[in-house]
Amino acid sequence: MFAMQMYYGYAFFTKQPFNIQPSDLELNIHKSAGNPSIDAIPEKKELMAFLNENPRITVLFLPDSGRSLYLYDPSGAFASEPLERGNYFNNSDFKSESSQVMVKENSIVSKLVKENNVLIDGEYKFLRAVYSTTSAFAINQNQYDSVSLLANAQEFNGQYILKNVPKKDAHYFLNIFNRYNYETELRLSRLSNKDWIRSYILQPVVLSMVLGIVFIYFSNLISYHFLLFKRKREFLIHTLYGASFSKLALRLFKHLSTFIIGGALLGTLLGSALITLSSTRPPWHLIGSSFLIHVVLSFVLLLLAFSKQKTRERAWSVML
Repeated sequence: MFAMQMYYGYAFFTKQPFNIQPSDLELNIHKSAGNPSIDAIPEKKELMAFLNENPRITVLFLPDSGRSLYLYDPSGAFASEPLERGNYFNNSDFKSESSQVMVKENSIVSKLVKENNVLIDGEYKFLRAVYSTTSAFAINQNQYDSVSLLANAQEFNGQYILKNVPKKDAHYFLNIFNRYNYETELRLSRLSNKDWIRSYILQPVVLSMVLGIVFIYFSNLISYHFLLFKRKREFLIHTLYGASFSKLALRLFKHLSTFIIGGALLGTLLGSALITLSSTRPPWHLIGSSFLIHVVLSFVLLLLAFSKQKTRERAWSVML
């Protein structure tokens, strides 16, 4: 589990989802409850006409349903994202309805590719590229595993991220959907990195993970304290006969290293297996980092508990 927590924590803090910048705009667009969507052809035509007239705008659409992201990016805002194979979409691709798609490395969809075609949203599409798990498209905790052209979207309920768009154009973008009985919401300013991190940590799932990690290591510290407290006479005798703090600490580390390293290895392998079962294989350097951090933190807590114990023993030896 520690590996899973490390993986998602690493993904968030090293690279914000979809390379979101403070200047980007976030929109929520949903069909009004009293106006169920029969088809989205009229709003789709108007939307694509507007975007084709403003090719500097980049749109990333995260639909409420389905596992494919939709993208409009003729300016190439995401063109430098790492690809395992294939090529990024061409400028002209975004202005067409060509059936082509990029899929995420090691996702379920990537394993179903046959002769450079893959089934996405009930339609066979040409596999344009396989993007890396370190790509900006792969950060959203496995909810999406492919990227399709926005012109291929069949419905428009969901979240939108707009890059390189003036406020007036953003309002025009919303008005297109307002005319077709959608409920719209626009955030004209993004949170600062500090506020973003705070709001992320305060999410119930993330907060429970953070509190869980704190509880685990606090419990370890208490366990080490009681373990060493039961051996206080042994430490006191060694101290009276000239044993130094460093020698006693090394002896203690030697006795407990098997349990600490074994526990860290087992937890890392279990967490990595759970992540892999969710269709994303964590990079080896993250697995290794998770293991090393757990070992180091465990030894630091052990040293802290031992240091407190030695302080008491010195006081007792003076009293004797």
